[in-house]
Amino acid sequence: MADTLLFRGGSSADISVSTVQSRELVIDTDTDQIVSGASKKKTVMENASGNAKIHGTLEFGDGSVQTTAATGGGAVDSVNGQTGVVVLDASDVGAATTAQGTTADSALQPGDNVSSLVNDAGYLTSVAAAPVDSVNSKTGVVVLNASDVGAATTAQGAKADSALQSGNNVSALVNDAGYLTSALQSGNNVSELVNDAGYLTSAAAAPVDSVNGQTGVVVLTATNVGAATTAQGTTADSAVQPGDNVSGLTNDADYVPSNPTGVSGADAITNMMSLTQSQYDAISSPNVSTLYVITP
Repeated sequence: MADTLLFRGGSSADISVSTVQSRELVIDTDTDQIVSGASKKKTVMENASGNAKIHGTLEFGDGSVQTTAATGGGAVDSVNGQTGVVVLDASDVGAATTAQGTTADSALQPGDNVSSLVNDAGYLTSVAAAPVDSVNSKTGVVVLNASDVGAATTAQGAKADSALQSGNNVSALVNDAGYLTSALQSGNNVSELVNDAGYLTSAAAAPVDSVNGQTGVVVLTATNVGAATTAQGTTADSAVQPGDNVSGLTNDADYVPSNPTGVSGADAITNMMSLTQSQYDAISSPNVSTLYVITP
């Protein structure tokens, strides 16, 4: 009677830890190879590319022998472009060298003391005393007013600007005291008075030699001082500004207006587009303010 063969299946891990009988064939469900006998010999299987890989020693019919190295089931063909006995260094994997890593470990980090550095720039190492201790006996956020500095108020300054000064005409005052006005009259020579104030009797040198390169009777224009002309200022005042209505411009580009005024329930169109029927159907919620033009 013929010998009986046993068949079963299992993963590569299952087969490696189990015993295979002498007349037993096991199908490796991971590699689709047939494992035979107690020595667990495996058949050579063709992969999806039509190739067969042998790991170990291959003996040919003419007695020649070829040894192939195992490559972990063909999962890796090269390492960083290298094959054979591969030895990688830091540059092969884009890493810092050991020396660079050591330097990085000792580098100062945010929060470290600046005193760890050599002060070769001679930066000040101590804060100098504040040059001002107080202002008019005040410290902190100091705000001074006129009384703090013994000055006249703004209102008093305005009165000072309009007050009559030495040399002004007394006629600017109301003669409520009835003083005589027939002493020296307008047109009389000032030389008839005693010059006790020491007024200059001859013109001093002019304090200004030229104005914007001009002399004599100088009349400056906007161009002379790099300014816009009055006309340009008027144009700027009437120019359309951000936030103004676009209706203030002439529609020479023939833009299409959208004005629902006077039509109850109508909405203005703020956008328009052309699209196919399928593209329109794909819009879940069409915008009531958009005009959709269906194209073939």
